[in-house]
Amino acid sequence: MGARLFADARGYYAFGRDDRLVLAARAQIGSVSGAALAEVPPEMLFFSGGAGTVRGQSYKSLGVALPGGRKVGGRSFAALSAELRASLSGPWSVVGFADGGFVGAGSWGDGAGNDHYGAGFGVRYDTGLGPIRVDIATPLDSDAGKDFEIYIGIGQAF
Repeated sequence: MGARLFADARGYYAFGRDDRLVLAARAQIGSVSGAALAEVPPEMLFFSGGAGTVRGQSYKSLGVALPGGRKVGGRSFAALSAELRASLSGPWSVVGFADGGFVGAGSWGDGAGNDHYGAGFGVRYDTGLGPIRVDIATPLDSDAGKDFEIYIGIGQAF
Protein backbone atom coordinates (compact mmCIF):
# COMPACT_ATOMS: atom_id res chain seq x y z
CA MET A 1 0.00 0.00 0.00
CA GLY A 2 1.26 3.49 -0.78
CA ALA A 3 0.28 7.05 -1.54
CA ARG A 4 0.98 9.52 -4.34
CA LEU A 5 0.88 13.19 -3.39
CA PHE A 6 1.15 16.13 -5.76
CA ALA A 7 0.75 19.88 -5.21
CA ASP A 8 0.87 22.77 -7.68
CA ALA A 9 0.88 26.38 -6.41
CA ARG A 10 0.81 29.51 -8.59
CA GLY A 11 1.09 33.21 -7.83
CA TYR A 12 0.85 36.39 -9.88
CA TYR A 13 1.88 39.97 -9.13
CA ALA A 14 0.99 42.82 -11.51
CA PHE A 15 2.96 46.08 -11.37
CA GLY A 16 4.24 48.96 -13.46
CA ARG A 17 2.26 51.55 -15.39
CA ASP A 18 -1.29 50.24 -15.83
CA ASP A 19 -0.13 46.85 -14.43
CA ARG A 20 1.46 46.05 -17.81
CA LEU A 21 4.07 43.81 -16.15
CA VAL A 22 3.18 40.55 -14.42
CA LEU A 23 5.55 38.40 -12.40
CA ALA A 24 4.20 34.84 -12.43
CA ALA A 25 5.61 31.97 -10.35
CA ARG A 26 4.78 28.28 -10.07
CA ALA A 27 5.97 25.63 -7.61
CA GLN A 28 5.26 21.92 -7.98
CA ILE A 29 6.11 19.10 -5.58
CA GLY A 30 5.30 15.42 -5.62
CA SER A 31 6.04 12.22 -3.72
CA VAL A 32 5.24 8.53 -3.89
CA SER A 33 5.66 6.74 -0.57
CA GLY A 34 4.95 3.34 0.88
CA ALA A 35 6.42 1.30 -1.98
CA ALA A 36 9.86 0.67 -3.45
CA LEU A 37 10.64 2.26 -6.83
CA ALA A 38 10.34 -1.08 -8.65
CA GLU A 39 6.89 -1.70 -7.09
CA VAL A 40 5.29 1.58 -8.22
CA PRO A 41 3.27 1.48 -11.48
CA PRO A 42 5.15 3.52 -14.13
CA GLU A 43 2.27 5.97 -14.65
CA MET A 44 2.47 6.95 -10.96
CA LEU A 45 6.15 8.00 -11.11
CA PHE A 46 7.44 11.52 -11.86
CA PHE A 47 9.49 12.82 -14.78
CA SER A 48 10.65 16.36 -15.57
CA GLY A 49 11.17 18.17 -18.86
CA GLY A 50 8.93 19.80 -21.41
CA ALA A 51 6.21 22.44 -21.45
CA GLY A 52 4.59 21.41 -18.13
CA THR A 53 7.78 21.40 -16.05
CA VAL A 54 11.13 22.59 -17.49
CA ARG A 55 10.99 24.28 -20.88
CA GLY A 56 14.21 23.92 -22.86
CA GLN A 57 14.57 20.29 -21.78
CA SER A 58 13.10 17.45 -23.83
CA TYR A 59 9.76 16.00 -22.70
CA LYS A 60 10.22 13.57 -19.78
CA SER A 61 14.00 13.77 -20.20
CA LEU A 62 14.79 13.66 -16.47
CA GLY A 63 14.08 10.51 -14.52
CA VAL A 64 15.97 7.94 -12.46
CA ALA A 65 18.59 5.71 -14.08
CA LEU A 66 18.38 2.06 -13.09
CA PRO A 67 21.30 -0.38 -13.22
CA GLY A 68 21.72 -1.33 -16.86
CA GLY A 69 20.91 2.19 -18.08
CA ARG A 70 17.10 1.98 -18.21
CA LYS A 71 15.39 5.23 -17.16
CA VAL A 72 12.17 5.33 -15.14
CA GLY A 73 10.30 8.06 -13.32
CA GLY A 74 11.20 8.97 -9.78
CA ARG A 75 9.37 8.80 -6.46
CA SER A 76 10.05 12.48 -5.69
CA PHE A 77 9.63 15.56 -7.83
CA ALA A 78 10.01 19.32 -7.49
CA ALA A 79 9.85 22.11 -10.08
CA LEU A 80 9.99 25.90 -9.96
CA SER A 81 9.07 28.28 -12.78
CA ALA A 82 9.15 32.07 -13.03
CA GLU A 83 7.93 34.34 -15.82
CA LEU A 84 8.01 38.07 -16.40
CA ARG A 85 5.14 38.95 -18.75
CA ALA A 86 5.03 42.35 -20.44
CA SER A 87 2.01 43.68 -22.34
CA LEU A 88 2.82 45.54 -25.55
CA SER A 89 0.40 47.44 -27.73
CA GLY A 90 -2.90 45.81 -28.66
CA PRO A 91 -3.16 42.06 -28.16
CA TRP A 92 0.61 41.40 -28.15
CA SER A 93 2.82 40.59 -25.17
CA VAL A 94 6.26 39.10 -24.55
CA VAL A 95 7.57 36.89 -21.77
CA GLY A 96 10.93 35.83 -20.35
CA PHE A 97 11.12 32.71 -18.18
CA ALA A 98 13.35 30.34 -16.21
CA ASP A 99 12.44 26.84 -15.00
CA GLY A 100 14.12 24.19 -12.85
CA GLY A 101 13.22 20.61 -11.99
CA PHE A 102 14.35 17.75 -9.73
CA VAL A 103 13.52 14.03 -9.83
CA GLY A 104 14.71 11.66 -7.12
CA ALA A 105 14.63 7.95 -6.40
CA GLY A 106 13.54 8.41 -2.77
CA SER A 107 10.05 9.43 -1.76
CA TRP A 108 10.93 12.88 -0.33
CA GLY A 109 14.08 13.76 -2.23
CA ASP A 110 16.20 11.47 -0.10
CA GLY A 111 18.66 9.25 -1.94
CA ALA A 112 19.93 9.78 -5.47
CA GLY A 113 18.41 12.47 -7.64
CA ASN A 114 19.11 14.78 -10.55
CA ASP A 115 18.13 18.29 -11.52
CA HIS A 116 17.99 20.34 -14.73
CA TYR A 117 17.20 23.89 -15.79
CA GLY A 118 15.99 25.84 -18.80
CA ALA A 119 15.28 29.43 -19.83
CA GLY A 120 13.86 31.30 -22.76
CA PHE A 121 11.41 33.84 -24.09
CA GLY A 122 8.09 33.89 -25.87
CA VAL A 123 5.41 35.89 -27.64
CA ARG A 124 1.70 35.93 -26.82
CA TYR A 125 -1.25 37.03 -28.96
CA ASP A 126 -4.46 37.50 -26.97
CA THR A 127 -7.46 36.15 -28.89
CA GLY A 128 -10.02 37.21 -26.29
CA LEU A 129 -10.53 33.55 -25.32
CA GLY A 130 -6.93 33.22 -24.22
CA PRO A 131 -3.48 33.83 -25.61
CA ILE A 132 -1.84 31.89 -28.41
CA ARG A 133 1.63 31.17 -27.06
CA VAL A 134 4.94 30.59 -28.86
CA ASP A 135 7.99 29.98 -26.64
CA ILE A 136 11.59 29.12 -27.46
CA ALA A 137 13.84 27.77 -24.70
CA THR A 138 17.28 26.30 -24.21
CA PRO A 139 18.67 24.06 -21.47
CA LEU A 140 20.95 25.76 -18.95
CA ASP A 141 23.79 23.27 -19.03
CA SER A 142 26.68 22.51 -21.40
CA ASP A 143 24.23 22.69 -24.35
CA ALA A 144 22.95 26.18 -23.44
CA GLY A 145 22.41 28.16 -26.61
CA LYS A 146 23.11 25.11 -28.80
CA ASP A 147 19.91 23.10 -28.31
CA PHE A 148 16.45 24.66 -28.43
CA GLU A 149 12.89 23.52 -27.87
CA ILE A 150 9.87 25.33 -29.37
CA TYR A 151 6.46 25.26 -27.66
CA ILE A 152 3.20 26.37 -29.27
CA GLY A 153 0.00 26.35 -27.26
CA ILE A 154 -3.20 28.09 -26.24
CA GLY A 155 -3.35 29.72 -22.80
CA GLN A 156 -0.55 30.74 -20.48
CA ALA A 157 2.09 28.18 -19.51
CA PHE A 158 0.67 28.37 -15.97
